[in-house]
Amino acid sequence: MTAVPPRASIVIVTYGQRALTEACLRSLESALGDELGRGTEVIVVDNASPDDTLALLREWGDRVTVLAQGENHNFSGGCNIGARAARVDVLIFLNNDTVVTAGVLDALAETVREPGVGAAGLRLLYPDGSLQHAGFHMVTHPHPQAPEHPLPHHLLYRNDGEHPAGRAVYEMDCVTGACLAIPRALFAELGGFDEEFVNGCEDVDLCFRVRASGHTIVYRGDLTVEHHEGATRGTGIDGSANMRLLHQRWGAMMEQDDELAARNWDGELGEPLQGRVLPARDVVVAGDVTGIGPAADEARGLLLA
Repeated sequence: MTAVPPRASIVIVTYGQRALTEACLRSLESALGDELGRGTEVIVVDNASPDDTLALLREWGDRVTVLAQGENHNFSGGCNIGARAARVDVLIFLNNDTVVTAGVLDALAETVREPGVGAAGLRLLYPDGSLQHAGFHMVTHPHPQAPEHPLPHHLLYRNDGEHPAGRAVYEMDCVTGACLAIPRALFAELGGFDEEFVNGCEDVDLCFRVRASGHTIVYRGDLTVEHHEGATRGTGIDGSANMRLLHQRWGAMMEQDDELAARNWDGELGEPLQGRVLPARDVVVAGDVTGIGPAADEARGLLLA
C-alpha cells in the first residue's frame, strides 16, 4: 500500500477560552479521524493561557504537538512559533474559535499547491449562519482611524451565508488569518507574520506581501468553516495603532476595490455594514400586533424591520 503524503500542518494559537479550543479540537477529530496527527499535523501554541487550557491540550498530546509558551506572543508571534515547528509543505493557520467539517481543510491545502497560488482562504459563517468573511475588500468612508484612506472590511459582512457571491471562487488581495493556507516555504521567505501588529491587520499585511511577491490569493467560497469571530482576541487591543501601521506600509498602494466589485459581481461598493450608524427614532404602533390576521402580520414585520 502506498503511503499518503501528509496533507498540511495546522497551526492553532490559544490564549484562554478552553471551551472554544476543545470544540475546535473535537471538530478536527471528527473531520480528520485517524489522520489527525498523522496525515495532518496539528500544532497548538499556547500563549501562557491564564486558565486550564494547557491541561486540556496535554490530554491531546498523543495526536497534537503542544508548544507551551511562558508569555503571550499574541497571534502573530504564536503563529510564527508554530510555523517554525511545522514539517509539512502547506501551513493552515486556524483560529481556536472555529469549527471545521470533513474535507474542507484538505481542499484548502490543495488550493495553495496549485502553480502560482500564494495563499487561500474560505467562507466563514457565524453560528447563526450569516456571513462573517468572504474575503477582504477596501472601502473608503469616514472613520476616526483613517478618515481619508481605504480600510479593509469583510466582504458581504452579516449577509445571508448562502449569498451567491459569497459562495463563489475568485482571486482577492487578502483573506482572513482565521483560516488561511499558505505554502510553508513562501511563509518563511516572506518572514512570517509581522509581530509589530497586535492581534489585528497582520493577516492583511501578510496577504499584501504575498501579492507583492507575484503570487495570487484565492478565496474559496465553496468551502465553509464556522467562526465565533473575536471570541479569543482579548481586550485592550489598540486597533488604531494596527491601522496606522498598515497604512504606513501600504497606504500608497491601497485604493477602494471598485474594480473588484465591477469585475466579479457587476456591482458597486457601498458603505460597510459595520460602519452604518442609524439615528434613533420613536416607534408608535396603533393596533393589535398579537393577532393572527394579515394586519397583525404586517405590523409585526414592520417592527422587526
